[in-house]
Amino acid sequence: EKNAAIADPADIRPWLQDFTATWVQGYIYYGHNEVRQQIIAAKELGIEGYMIWNPSNVYDPRAYLPTEKEKATSYPLDTGEKDLTGRTPSDAMIQYFRSERNEIYSRVFLLTPLADRSDDFDEFYNQMTSDNLELIDYDVNSHTIVSDSEAVVSVNYKYRNTENDEPSFIEAFDTPWKAIKEKGIWKIVRDISVN
Repeated sequence: EKNAAIADPADIRPWLQDFTATWVQGYIYYGHNEVRQQIIAAKELGIEGYMIWNPSNVYDPRAYLPTEKEKATSYPLDTGEKDLTGRTPSDAMIQYFRSERNEIYSRVFLLTPLADRSDDFDEFYNQMTSDNLELIDYDVNSHTIVSDSEAVVSVNYKYRNTENDEPSFIEAFDTPWKAIKEKGIWKIVRDISVN
């Protein structure tokens, strides 16, 4: 998710374990099947590069041979309307609103499309905190998938505009907000308007 918030991210190559840590109480046995399962799990998540770690430097070649079923499967797996973190567009919308309401702007930053914000978090933070809009209530009703990378989420919201001495409110019901899937993660296009 954090890598999806960067325009040109570094490649992340996880270490996959290829040994049994018998000195750890309740250890898990790692043979060639367990190593292969880790490789398959990485491929399912869209991870194309990884490093195998075995401190004794002895590797079982059977762990690296894909089965016929695996060869016939395309990766990363199609997760339907869910993103790589398992969220639907509605889930992402709830997380976005919850983060905005609780002023967790680092999460809002991650859930905002790259084209809709600055790459500089400090600049994004200043923009979010200086727009004089405070989210005070919200509901996420439903979502409709438009394409593999776009959805429309129906939301209700109420913002307090604190720009003047007397606050005013911006309130909308069943308003469509766009969610786009960017780098495998659902992100929210903020669209505050009066219904």
